[in-house]
Amino acid sequence: MKIANGLEIPIDQLFVNITSSGAKAVDYIPDRIMYLVAELSPKEQRIVYDLIIQALKLRN
Repeated sequence: MKIANGLEIPIDQLFVNITSSGAKAVDYIPDRIMYLVAELSPKEQRIVYDLIIQALKLRN
């Protein structure tokens, strides 16, 4: 938090290209989805979430 404050940037900017898999964020699909959904309104996020849940149910 101190580094982000010192740089005057949001904390998430410090980690924008870091993924749990070690892959670049632009290549890691879960991160790409997260960044796309983060820009949506809460109502739109819920719709996308519900669509993903329904799609996952169809794979079985």
